[in-house]
Amino acid sequence: MRRRAPSQQFEQTLLGIGDQLDELQARIQATSAVPEDEPALFQLVVVCTGNRFRSPLAAAVVEQLVTELPVHVSSLGTLDLHGAPPLRAAVKQAGRMGLDLSAHRARTLVGADLRAADLIVGFERAHIGAAVLEAEAPRERSFLLTELVELLEELPPVFDADPLQRARNAVARADALRRENPAAWYEEIPDPLGGSSRLARDVANEVQRLSLALLRGIFGSDAVAPTARRLPRRRWFFGPNGEP
Repeated sequence: MRRRAPSQQFEQTLLGIGDQLDELQARIQATSAVPEDEPALFQLVVVCTGNRFRSPLAAAVVEQLVTELPVHVSSLGTLDLHGAPPLRAAVKQAGRMGLDLSAHRARTLVGADLRAADLIVGFERAHIGAAVLEAEAPRERSFLLTELVELLEELPPVFDADPLQRARNAVARADALRRENPAAWYEEIPDPLGGSSRLARDVANEVQRLSLALLRGIFGSDAVAPTARRLPRRRWFFGPNGEP
């Protein structure tokens, strides 16, 4: 049997290692929630618990409103539900808004890399904590959705010709304002799982309202769907049965 020369064996070994590295790099990129080939987009990531109602609905609302803005939006859950479909209530409420969530499948932030995201928003404090700890989301760009909307409303508008820079500056200014009052308290948006149809509708309306307010706060009211329907703010006061 003819043996390979040492140099040939070494070359084959290097080729094998190179193939393994290429495969590993492809797997790493596949887990990233932020596309690396779209640097000219504002990368928005929305996080909830199961990625079956609040975050996919918010992402769909944003996509509907930013057709002419440089935004890429994705949604993730803190749990790994292995591609579960959206809740029926989510599909129903989205349909009421002219959106289709039927093809959505749950994704988890476990193993994701959010370091390059421009903004990460969640509905509960646990969502932000998980994004920072599990997916390395930058703390200065991670907010409760209610928190960020209220902070943006306190800031004077800045008119920047570049919408991408305008949005990034708005997030930085909101973080600076947050640091001035670290003890401030902001409402969480409840999980409608297991709740009534009324709760699902109220949560959906609030997600829609906050998503619109968020976009207007970071891009300017003149840049985002000026004809979009405005909804009244929902206050969450829970009774003994857990319903608002």
